[in-house]
Amino acid sequence: MFVGKENILAKMISDITNIDYTTLKNNITLKTNEIPIDNLDEKYKKTDFILEIGNNTLFNLELNKNNYEGLKIKNLSYVFKLYATKTKKGSKYNPNLMVGQVNINCYHEDVDPLMEYSILSKSHSNISYTNSFVIYSLNIYKGSEMYYNLLKKKEEIPNYLRWCAFIYLIDFSKTKEIMKGILTNEEIRIIMDKMEHLKNDDEVMSELEREEWALWEENSIREYATKTGYKEGMEAGFNDGFNDGFNDGFNDGFSDGFSDGFNKGVNQGIEQGVSQNKVEMIKKMLINKIDYDVISKVSGKSLDEIKKIEESL
Repeated sequence: MFVGKENILAKMISDITNIDYTTLKNNITLKTNEIPIDNLDEKYKKTDFILEIGNNTLFNLELNKNNYEGLKIKNLSYVFKLYATKTKKGSKYNPNLMVGQVNINCYHEDVDPLMEYSILSKSHSNISYTNSFVIYSLNIYKGSEMYYNLLKKKEEIPNYLRWCAFIYLIDFSKTKEIMKGILTNEEIRIIMDKMEHLKNDDEVMSELEREEWALWEENSIREYATKTGYKEGMEAGFNDGFNDGFNDGFNDGFSDGFSDGFNKGVNQGIEQGVSQNKVEMIKKMLINKIDYDVISKVSGKSLDEIKKIEESL
């Protein structure tokens, strides 16, 4: 998305890190994303982005789609290796060289803060151990959610939240609305043209659809159905099961009737919980301005059903 768009990339980094935009724009250079290896046994390192800003600053941008064991260690290895590549054999280590990393986290992780700034510091005093390394982490999911909450309340929205909403975007037509005031009209046109090109790429879109399905189906439906559906199912099952069991018990035996009625009630309750969860999921997607067609694919609901749910908001 950002290849060949250094000015746009500079604006995003500036809004996330508070580094002066003019300094970034005038000095930013997009480098190869491969970090040189020193020997055949060393693990191959291929990053998402490496940017050089003047002579004394390197930035590594990492788009993290999944959180897994070893992710932070892998990303840290990029930072330290980048520093090493700027120090030639026989030369002294440069105390003015700074290597930064911006982690754009696109996974849903409740324990992660919205934004995090990390440095190496002394444990007993919390004083910086060195100024050579700095890491920024941005939770795109939480930032996008906060953007729409502030938008709904008509409150001022910080630029870094707009970038969250933009990166998490599914309905590309919302680009101009989200990025107004950050990008120029010409930059918005350029970026929308690029997005339209990506939109027509079947491989890219199929991946987006799979991620959306995983996000809303697994994180929303399963979580809601497990917590809410089971609870409602137990309550409904007990009530329905007791009544059905008691009535049927006079003719077929109380024990068999209660068992059948209880199981029937539990199943009905869980089904009701899952159905209600889909409605809640659709409401969240509508609030986040997700396209009707995407909502329909994810939920299995028709456009008329989705619009009826929208009327209840």
